Amino acid sequence: MYKVESVIVNFMQHYHKTDPDDKIIAFQRLRNEILKETRSPEESAALENFDVISWIDSKIERRPFEEVIKRKSKSVSG
Repeated sequence: MYKVESVIVNFMQHYHKTDPDDKIIAFQRLRNEILKETRSPEESAALENFDVISWIDSKIERRPFEEVIKRKSKSVSG
């Protein structure tokens, strides 16, 4: 198991216990931890099939995942 996968599983195991007012903060911490872990090429390979950062961003911004993906693709394409 990749370290980043372990981070996500750990988050999911504890998320349901998170106070509703702290859920955004929990996602922000998860995002920071994943970005830290995926600095190595070995760990970033774990996220090749799913854009987990965009999914987390959708939770933080309270926007649909599809909307975040479209926005990111527009900003990359110009």
